[in-house]
Amino acid sequence: MHLKRLTLLILLLTLGGLAACAGDVLSEPTPIPPPPNADNGEAGAVSEAEATPLPTLLPEEETAVQPTPTLVPTKTPTTIAQPTAVTNPPVQVVNSQPLPANSRDLLFIADGSFKQWNHATGQIETLVAGTNTANPNPEIPGDLVPGSITAYTMNADGKRAVVARVLSRANAPDVQNAQTEYSYELLFVDMISREVWTLVPQVDNLFDFALSPNAQQLAFIGSGLDGIPDATSNDLPANNLYIMETGGGNPANLRQVHSCQTYCRGPEWHIENNLLAFGDDAALWLYNIAAAEPELVFENDPFTRDMSDVGQVSVYWPQTWARNGRSIMLQHGRWEGSSSAVLDLPTGTLTEVPNTFIYAEIFPSQVSWMPDDRILVWHTESTETSFVPFVELWRFDLGSGEMVLEESAQLSEAMLGVLGGTYLEDGRFAFALDAAPAENPDDAQNQIGTYQLTSLAETPDRVNSLPPSDGTYRQATVLWSADGSGALLTQSDQPNQPKLFFAPTDGEFLYEVTAVFGQNPHSFRWQPEIVVP
Repeated sequence: MHLKRLTLLILLLTLGGLAACAGDVLSEPTPIPPPPNADNGEAGAVSEAEATPLPTLLPEEETAVQPTPTLVPTKTPTTIAQPTAVTNPPVQVVNSQPLPANSRDLLFIADGSFKQWNHATGQIETLVAGTNTANPNPEIPGDLVPGSITAYTMNADGKRAVVARVLSRANAPDVQNAQTEYSYELLFVDMISREVWTLVPQVDNLFDFALSPNAQQLAFIGSGLDGIPDATSNDLPANNLYIMETGGGNPANLRQVHSCQTYCRGPEWHIENNLLAFGDDAALWLYNIAAAEPELVFENDPFTRDMSDVGQVSVYWPQTWARNGRSIMLQHGRWEGSSSAVLDLPTGTLTEVPNTFIYAEIFPSQVSWMPDDRILVWHTESTETSFVPFVELWRFDLGSGEMVLEESAQLSEAMLGVLGGTYLEDGRFAFALDAAPAENPDDAQNQIGTYQLTSLAETPDRVNSLPPSDGTYRQATVLWSADGSGALLTQSDQPNQPKLFFAPTDGEFLYEVTAVFGQNPHSFRWQPEIVVP
């Protein structure tokens, strides 16, 4: 019972942190928005253009793949890849620049500005400055100050980005207990030349936005384009989906393509740049940029006030496309908690991914696509008295329409949880093992750290430690660089004030870099290696 109560406490702390970090790439899956309490208005006008019908299925010649052989599910893990404990390296506190040697650039938001840790110089550089030196108040999560950068998105090769900057905030004057509304501008950034252009001069209550892989199209979600406040009740207003051509900084063809019920979420561009998947309370949708309106893929079952059983709540929204272009990972939200699912668009087959349910876990599962379209799952089995970390490789079998377990490994026999699991660009795996917030045997404490793994059948190599603990559990995240040369570690016991560490794989030192990153650092993301012809 102690562990359950502590788990709920961690959930509350985590939710508080998430509210402060719009668009944070290290955040938990998007929660289901509050139930609707008002009818949606009519959709706004769509710019005139010759629309082409949206096909029900993706073109056969683009999506056809060889059938996957039917495989026999593995009943038990294929191996127990017991890590080898080593001595923890010393913690070296870095109070000034340059930062430790690193092989990739790190993007993040701090001091209300869009910043980069430049690995070549070891310096923190400001890419887009906030127009106000003020910052979200660390004592009031979610209190956004006009002029501050709050979120960003990047295209596939990392050469272009779009950032959101707060313009103003207001409360509806005629609404009792009205929530604070925010107006934003969207800026287009050339990450090579550092030039900045205004794409959208004003969007009300920006909810999410996504740049296409080729950086030619931008999708964004907001409640309007004409200024705040928009609310007519004490709930935030319903929002709309807009799409525009970026024109390399010369925007064109801005149009509203969907009036959401009540909130749109999860816009995800197809790898071919012509399709956008998104969800709202009503359904999962697919939009072809040549069409006038999106096509319904399937309907959702959102909460309604007359629902007799809240267990019927079932809402899907997109997460990521597979490289084959025919399958998409979805988040499946319920009344409480969510899990991952895979939708095969040509056949319409929808399948849940095992061992991915998230509710109030200390070590939530992590799911991602492999380059060969298998599904990589990191999860921790937990009971009242134990934690057991696993990694699994699943494949969606087209013939049976089911998930087939190909490989799995137990990462430790000690009472540890797995976090920060990923697949590196050279084919290795990387992850971290951490202890639960309770007394643990020495064998568990000695195995806490960051690890790399060549294959699931081999023993993991411990490459560095995690930040030392004072006995109080702090919500932790682990973000590996794509080449596996190191990981950024965050540790926080209160919103907006994380401790930051860099753990290189040479294991000589664990660097605390909190003092160098500024106030309220968040939204960390390793930038792809940019190759300029």
